[in-house]
Amino acid sequence: MRHFLSTSFFFNSVFQLSLLPVLSLLKEFIPKFLKPIDGSVRDVKSLRKILDEISFHGILVLDRGFASYDLAEIMSTEMKFIMPLRRNSDLTDYGMKLVSSFMYRDRGILCGFTNHDGYRIYVFQDQSLMAEESNNFISLISEGKRNQNQYGKASEMFGKISILSNIRDGPESIYMMYKQREEIEQAFDAMKNELENDKSYLRDEDSIRGYFFVSFLSLFLYYTIFVRIREADLTNKISVKDALLKFSRVYQIVEGKKSIMSEIPASSAKLDEQLGTNIFPKKLRS
Repeated sequence: MRHFLSTSFFFNSVFQLSLLPVLSLLKEFIPKFLKPIDGSVRDVKSLRKILDEISFHGILVLDRGFASYDLAEIMSTEMKFIMPLRRNSDLTDYGMKLVSSFMYRDRGILCGFTNHDGYRIYVFQDQSLMAEESNNFISLISEGKRNQNQYGKASEMFGKISILSNIRDGPESIYMMYKQREEIEQAFDAMKNELENDKSYLRDEDSIRGYFFVSFLSLFLYYTIFVRIREADLTNKISVKDALLKFSRVYQIVEGKKSIMSEIPASSAKLDEQLGTNIFPKKLRS
C-alpha cells in the first residue's frame, strides 16, 4: 500500500502540538490516522523516528522548510521523497530547456528535469503565474523599486518551481503528487482559519484527544469529497472548495412540516452527476 505523508500544526493555549497526517494514495486517498507530537518536527532525523514507530512505507512530500537546513540529511535518506527547493537554491538551473508540457486546471505547465548525483531536479513553469510575476516586476520598475537591468535575470525564475526527488517518474506525475500536498494544506488551512480548529483552549489530555478526534472526522469528510473528485478524473479542473461552493448554491427552506428546495443550477446538477453524489432530486434540476 502506497501512502502519502505531510505535516501540519495545531495549537492550543497551553502547548503546541504537531499533527502528522498519513493518507492512502493507492485508492481511497483518505486520512488513515493523525499522529500527535509535542513541539514542531522540522528535521529529518526526528521525523524518521516517528516513521519507524508507525512502520511508514511510502512517499514523503516535504515543504521548503526542510530544504533550508536539512538538505544533506534528506539526500542521504533511503526514503522516497519529493521536496520543493527554495528559489535561491544552487541546485536549480533556471536556464534549462523545458521540453515537455501539460495542462493543470486550465493552466499551461512547461516542464523538464536534470539528473544530479543520482537524484532528479524537476523544473516546472506555470505560464499564468509567469505572466503575473512578470507584470508585478514591471510594475515595480515603473515605481522605481527595481530597474530594467534586473529584469533579465529575474525573468528566468518567473512562474517556476523546482522539485528535488529520488523518484524517477514523469514530470507530470511528480507535479500532481506535489499538488496533492497542497490539497492537504488547504484542508488544514480550512480547519484552522474557517473552523478555528487550531485554537482548542483545552487543558487536559482527554479533552485534547476528543478534540482532535473531531478534527480528524472533519478532515475525513473533506477527503471523502476529494476522493469523489479524484475518481471522476476532475482533480485538474476543480477543488474541494469549488465543489462545496457549487453545492452551497442549493438550499432548503423548512417551515413547520413544509419544506421547499431552491432551484438547482445546471452546473451544480452536472457536478452532482459527475461525482455520483446524487444529493439533488432529479425532478427539481434546472
